[in-house]
Amino acid sequence: MGEIIRFSNYYEKSIYSEITNELKDTKTKKYKFSTITEYANRILSVNKRKSYTLIFTITNKFGIKLYSKKMKSNIYGCIKINGDTKQEYGYEKVILVNNIINDKNIQRVIVAHLLAYYLFDYLGSKNQRNDECYYAEYMKRKFQIEKIANRFTMDILMPKKLFINQYNVAFEAAKEYGYVYRDIFAEMYVSRYFRVPTYMAIKRIIELFK
Repeated sequence: MGEIIRFSNYYEKSIYSEITNELKDTKTKKYKFSTITEYANRILSVNKRKSYTLIFTITNKFGIKLYSKKMKSNIYGCIKINGDTKQEYGYEKVILVNNIINDKNIQRVIVAHLLAYYLFDYLGSKNQRNDECYYAEYMKRKFQIEKIANRFTMDILMPKKLFINQYNVAFEAAKEYGYVYRDIFAEMYVSRYFRVPTYMAIKRIIELFK
């Protein structure tokens, strides 16, 4: 049993290193959504769960530490790498979440979103190649990285196959027990199951079922 555990831990560690090294060598930032989904699934392959994704743990395994910090109300969070980051926080890579956001489910979305910044914007960038300071804020805006980050967040927090399965379970249960508003029941169920805000669960439902 010990050997199996050691091999499993090694395999898990190698996946994070493998993905990091691949993306370090990536020159383009024009990722296809199918590529983003593939990376999310690879990460999830060593974090197999029948419920919500341990996004905080996954982020830590990429060497990124998480902190809460006071920020402007229109900023959900930010990611900071190099520069004076280590001097200020003791680590070279940190994600900061606005401390006015107390909802854990929303915090999970913010962290997943900013992890996507790290993977698909920082890695392979000039900042990474030259060990220069990288700083990016997550707020409502229409940049290409936002579309990529939204795709990654959906895929990592609500894996497609598991989401479809659980939505169908909820919908059938609602029908069996005679709930009038079956859609609403299913929306609330998957929101709680995957520990995401209801609006995110609804977006995923529309994407996969409508």
